[in-house]
Amino acid sequence: MVTSLRLVREDSVIAVWFTVGDAIVDNRLAQSSAVIEGLVAAFLGDGTDPAVRRRARWVVRVLVSLLADPEADVDHERVMVEEFVVPVVVDAG
Repeated sequence: MVTSLRLVREDSVIAVWFTVGDAIVDNRLAQSSAVIEGLVAAFLGDGTDPAVRRRARWVVRVLVSLLADPEADVDHERVMVEEFVVPVVVDAG
């Protein structure tokens, strides 16, 4: 996730989608991209499993949120991902 955040932020064409004040666009992207959700679900496990699909939607929402409103310190952001996101994704079994 941290690498994904960095790569999007470094790409000026993609990063412009997540400018401050575009929360409506960000929200629609987080809720409507079946392709992104499918990629994340496949990464998390069985992409056809409803529980995996729910976790994938949640991960996409977290990513979009962090892109739209990034932490000032990328190290702090990484710690937040490790502390709050990783346990949910890894321990979901």
